[in-house]
Amino acid sequence: MEATALKGKVIRGADRGKDLGFPTANLDIPSQDLPKTGVYAVWVRIQGEQRWRPGAAHVGFNLTFGEKTKRLEIYLLEFSGDLYGKTLEVVPVRHLRPEKRYRTAAALIRQMHKDCRRAARVLASKRSSLKKI
Repeated sequence: MEATALKGKVIRGADRGKDLGFPTANLDIPSQDLPKTGVYAVWVRIQGEQRWRPGAAHVGFNLTFGEKTKRLEIYLLEFSGDLYGKTLEVVPVRHLRPEKRYRTAAALIRQMHKDCRRAARVLASKRSSLKKI
């Protein structure tokens, strides 16, 4: 997935991310165009902006909640606002870990905090990768 840009419109999901404290942008991208499942550190550009923002992405099936559709969800590390209907460009920088099913939502939330901290560290060390985009 690294260095291959993905582009898609933000669509409504199950709104579970908001409830977990991590509002995600679900992108409308055909599942066959998505990379292998897992969590990634990503750069994200919002339609109409020049700035690239740091984020964490999940590609997969939301195993903890028993979903059957492979999707791409993005959590922007430095953003608050409404993205519905906007197009996001996503550039993966590093695969952080494989997808995993958690026994409880609390366990998933703890892991999401770790994933976001790791994504932030990876992206801080890869700021120069923005020059290649």
